[in-house]
Amino acid sequence: MNVLIVGTGIIGTLYGCALSPRHRVYHYVRQEKLKLLDQKKITFDFIDERQHKKNQNTTGSYTY
Repeated sequence: MNVLIVGTGIIGTLYGCALSPRHRVYHYVRQEKLKLLDQKKITFDFIDERQHKKNQNTTGSYTY
């Protein structure tokens, strides 16, 4: 499925990261941010308290 996310703030990035393994994700951004974020790779380290204790810490990277 194609998913369009408006913005690349905290929420937009988290949703993009969560949906990207199984969906094709696109971010809608202002024209002036496009050059800054195109193919930018970020790393993350967060705690997902919905998972079991052994799988709570999640690290990885996400490319816009």
